[in-house]
Amino acid sequence: MENIANYFAWIKECSGKLGGALRNPAGSGDLAQLEQTIGFRLPEDMCEMFRMHAGQRECGESCQGCIGAIYGLHFLTPAEVAAEWAMWADFRNGYTADELANQFDRYEEVFVPKVVAKAYSKPGWVPLFRCPGRNDYFGVDLQPEGLGKYGQVINFGRDEPKKYVAAVSLDQFFSKLLSWGSREITATGSRAEEQTENLFGRNGGALLFNRFYGLADGREPAL
Repeated sequence: MENIANYFAWIKECSGKLGGALRNPAGSGDLAQLEQTIGFRLPEDMCEMFRMHAGQRECGESCQGCIGAIYGLHFLTPAEVAAEWAMWADFRNGYTADELANQFDRYEEVFVPKVVAKAYSKPGWVPLFRCPGRNDYFGVDLQPEGLGKYGQVINFGRDEPKKYVAAVSLDQFFSKLLSWGSREITATGSRAEEQTENLFGRNGGALLFNRFYGLADGREPAL
């Protein structure tokens, strides 16, 4: 979990505002409640992440105009994760399995077959980082296909019709963020804070979706 800890240390150095928005560690009761709500075993790196920081403080009702601490994405608290998961569960429960398949899943795509499910929504997709003002996420996949890995980080949500694996684990996901950030945030002090907020606010907080989509499509992002 070294990369997760290093990312949080890095963001605190770069931006006192974003670092200060990180919440205190989650308690064991918070994680047990989340696990009970979603009905899946939480990956250890996800638990360790929340033991470092239990999400970030809210920045407004819709989060529009806010800057998320996870490279522009809003870092959900365990309670927010449960609420977002429950919202999607309510959506799925409003349809039969055949209706979901015919009205939603048939329009979805994947970059690599048999790694991520070709679906619009799955119970095992647990949102962790949300694009501000949108219902699009990076989160852990606890229902991978046969060639996938439990706990892999994937994209999903209302406007993410083509699914891919961004990283095989949360720790690897944060490793990629650190590798980009160390090259893009080169200033110190107040100038670093300005650089960080400008970068994280790019594309309305959707920068990571553009970059990881490009990687899935075989294109290295231009930094």
